Amino acid sequence: MNADNKNDLSEFKYLFNFEGHIVEYSYGKFDLQLLAYESLKINDECVISLDRRKSSKAYINIKGAENLNTEMGNSKIPIINYVKNNTVRTPNTINNTATNLRRDSFKSPIFTK
Repeated sequence: MNADNKNDLSEFKYLFNFEGHIVEYSYGKFDLQLLAYESLKINDECVISLDRRKSSKAYINIKGAENLNTEMGNSKIPIINYVKNNTVRTPNTINNTATNLRRDSFKSPIFTK
């Protein structure tokens, strides 16, 4: 992804504060199209994760997504988009905060060391 970077993986991490809830979204990419892994944590609780380097099976802990197929196969769709587009989420703190991430994504991240 970067000619000056000899690593096979480019990694990104974003921290947000939505109404007092800390949201951490991190991902790594092999190239511009293919995600190696994704993780979404809300208040230090992992709610969505997928590490394609280990398995094509996603971990999804979102109310309303209990029956969602977690086997992602070779799909290039980001797991957070897959969950958002294929579930009717029950209103609660975690789901409302996850919805805000997609609506407000990357407008005002909090940067830390």
